[in-house]
Amino acid sequence: ADFATGAVGITFLFIANFGFFYVEMQFMQLVMGYSALETAFALSPLALPVLVFSATMHLYLPKVGLRTAVTLGLLLIAAGLFAMRYLEADSTFLDLMWPLLLAASGIGLCTAPTTSAIMNAVPDEKQGVASAVNDATREIGAAIGIAVAGSILAAVYHNSLAPHLSAFPAQIRDGATDSLAYALSMSEQMGPQGARLTDLAQAAFLDATDQALLALSLVLIAGAVFVAIWSPGRDGRQWRVLRRSL
Repeated sequence: ADFATGAVGITFLFIANFGFFYVEMQFMQLVMGYSALETAFALSPLALPVLVFSATMHLYLPKVGLRTAVTLGLLLIAAGLFAMRYLEADSTFLDLMWPLLLAASGIGLCTAPTTSAIMNAVPDEKQGVASAVNDATREIGAAIGIAVAGSILAAVYHNSLAPHLSAFPAQIRDGATDSLAYALSMSEQMGPQGARLTDLAQAAFLDATDQALLALSLVLIAGAVFVAIWSPGRDGRQWRVLRRSL
């Protein structure tokens, strides 16, 4: 049960991490107007909750149990991503910061317990296998996160923007519906019409971001439900119903 909890927890954790970075870094640069360097600095406060909770979790894990720690962590990440859905083009850094810190706290709660659950569930001679599983679940989670978030982002953006571009030339329509960056680049060369293209493209991207973050939040909630049901509690045992059925 510990091994499965760790593997599932890390998978969902990395689905969230990489899905979030794929979506939100584009939002910060293309909608909020941050440069790549400004985006990196804006995201740097994420490290503080992750470092604090990861470094101190061993003090609290025996008291709260694996089930509570990982379930709470996944739910905090889900709450942070869900809150980011309400960001707008004119949102400030402070509007962005509190959902980021919420998600980062969840990441910090999950990271050490899930890795420890995998490594401690096997004997010393199988530590290489446990390490491989630990790495594989991270890679699988990252791939799924980017695939899910990227697919939803692209599809919703295209479908939201395309119906509003009938007045624009075909070349601009085709490029703008494929990429917000292209739409913004073209808008700078179009004069008065460019402002309208910018507004339409950013509004479509906000719709797409909303749906991608919602999907990631729901995936994390599903992971939290699995962990809450399957994982052992403070006494190291699963729920009585599961023990009987297994």
